[in-house]
Amino acid sequence: MTNNVLAIIPARANSKGVPGKNKMKLNGVSLVGHAYSIASKSKFVTDIVISTDDEEIIEKFLHKDDVLVHRRISKLASDESPISDTICSVISDLDKKFDFILLLQPTSPNRSATDIDICINKIIKSSHINSIVSVCKMDDIHPGRMYWISEDGSIESVLKKYETTRRQDNKPVYYRNGAIYLVRAKFFNDKKNMIISPIYPYIMDSEYLLNIDSKRDKLIAETIHNYWIENNNL
Repeated sequence: MTNNVLAIIPARANSKGVPGKNKMKLNGVSLVGHAYSIASKSKFVTDIVISTDDEEIIEKFLHKDDVLVHRRISKLASDESPISDTICSVISDLDKKFDFILLLQPTSPNRSATDIDICINKIIKSSHINSIVSVCKMDDIHPGRMYWISEDGSIESVLKKYETTRRQDNKPVYYRNGAIYLVRAKFFNDKKNMIISPIYPYIMDSEYLLNIDSKRDKLIAETIHNYWIENNNL
């Protein structure tokens, strides 16, 4: 039986950290263009929707046969707008039932069609999994080395248990890298959340971690993206 997999690419126009970041180019291709290209190469994705309020993005993708453009209303395009509301809006506009929903944030471009197909294939074959989230292992950045700052100015360990242990003795932690979010549609429709237990990880290499949310990220993006391409023969 064919599974209907909806890939949603959110690409609003405004961003405080990096204005116009979804149109930022890596190797001549915009971030939203990279996300679209990966989704279109997937063996499992059946429908692709770009949700945006950016007229330039709308114009670029409006006439492509393999993607639908969802015109995002202003209420769904602010910094405070939950992405779940946009996903609900996209689904309500489509006259089709889906088995799985895949969220591809343009700002995390270091992923391949193979990456998303591995995730989709796994959730199709594993009825006990409700969602899959891409993560990468963090070695030096560990909760045991992080602190809260109290009102009196002193610091308190976020995870005191690991505050004085050696790095190699710490229980590994994994960071949600923003590249892939995958959920069973029936659970998203019920909970309005892309991350629903049981949640399984798709572990990606932290060497290629790139989530463009700040000016610093923008400065290093091309270097990391090219490093990822070179080492993965893409």
